Amino acid sequence: MANRALCGCLFTIKALLAFLLGLGGLGIQAFWVYKMYGPSTVLPSIAIPPAGSANAASCFFDASAGKARLEPPLGTFVLGFSLNWAIDTPEKLVARTGKRPAIYNTFIRLSATDFQKNILNWNAQEVGKVGAMLEVTLMPVVPVETIPSTLLWEVATFMREINSKYGVPVFLRYGHEMNGPWMIENGFGMRPIQYKQSFATLASYIYLNTNLTAMVWSPNVGNNYPFGASAATPGIDAANLAELDTNKDGLLSELDNPYDPFYPGDAWVDWIGISVYNYRYTEPTAPIRQIIPVDLNVFSTVNEMSLVGGEPGGRLDFYGRYAAAKRKPFIFSETGSAYQVGGGQALAPGDQTPAEVASKRAWWNAIFQGALGPNAAFKNFHAAVWFEEDKVEQDSGLPPAGGNVWRDYRITYNTTVLAALNQDLDALGNQMSWAGAIRASCNGTLSVK
Repeated sequence: MANRALCGCLFTIKALLAFLLGLGGLGIQAFWVYKMYGPSTVLPSIAIPPAGSANAASCFFDASAGKARLEPPLGTFVLGFSLNWAIDTPEKLVARTGKRPAIYNTFIRLSATDFQKNILNWNAQEVGKVGAMLEVTLMPVVPVETIPSTLLWEVATFMREINSKYGVPVFLRYGHEMNGPWMIENGFGMRPIQYKQSFATLASYIYLNTNLTAMVWSPNVGNNYPFGASAATPGIDAANLAELDTNKDGLLSELDNPYDPFYPGDAWVDWIGISVYNYRYTEPTAPIRQIIPVDLNVFSTVNEMSLVGGEPGGRLDFYGRYAAAKRKPFIFSETGSAYQVGGGQALAPGDQTPAEVASKRAWWNAIFQGALGPNAAFKNFHAAVWFEEDKVEQDSGLPPAGGNVWRDYRITYNTTVLAALNQDLDALGNQMSWAGAIRASCNGTLSVK
């Protein structure tokens, strides 16, 4: 009888111990869930008083302070991602990387009658869950002069709603890569007269509604401008050609300025952005033409991806003339380096992972070197948004001419690439700022804790 009582007592103790251990495990798990997704990252709503109201002064943007809307403190740098939202979300990316990127991009179409409000609303909710900021690439799909001012006003009020309801700051990248002829069919490419007017109108409406949305002007890097276009290219009319012909020789050529005709003006631009990718191939005689690693100083030397050109202050000195001289914050609003298959090339056995790591690792480290540390070439460089997708593209430089190429820009799916990325990010320590550490105020200021 005593033995039976002792066994019962031991069983009770074991059960209690197991319960306590299980409870402790749940507590630890809850702690890590809270740490990753809890109040330290999820953004609170932000009250934005209406313009002209008694409390509007509390959200006044003070341009005389010398900072742009959403400009972080000097030395701040954040990494962001442009997701394939059909299969990915910020929470999924945080889960697979163990990192908390501070910006996520979405592409939103704007017609003459509407824009993708439901998608944009969902994007903002998802970004708010991880305490990050949203880059909205707003793409007109009709001639911009046909977009009524009432619709642009609706866009502005919707940005205000996102800023306030979800506490999500927005970088509004309107009509990106407008200096590229591939945007002619969208109604704003190579049409600087109409583009600048539409940009300025939207910016004026944004500023009347909210200071938590910053206007981003973001051309394509112009070292190969005009990208095959000429005075005879369909869609370029006489009035716009006169604007594009910056050296006034009657032609549209590589001697013209790839940026000046499209700049909307200092009053309407908060951030200077650019699209720049690594498409540098191996030599044409190579059996497989692959995108290869770049030098770490690729952005500060003369090449097709340069931000400075060959002459300080010259027509190709993009960073110097727009970010540095105008004292505006600078962002790689779309960037990446791809691994590719197609265009007549075969995939060498065992090639993808080492070739992919080498190409992508060199590119992200070139970004970090250009932006971070006491010897950084670009002091106003605060953010880079990596294009985190894979897709089929045409490339006239690969056989057969204009053939399809599968390009994988992603850096968080291949586990070897991701391990290299995390190793390099960890080595940067507190030089990199993450979601949860950045806080915005309704007057457009950002602070980093």
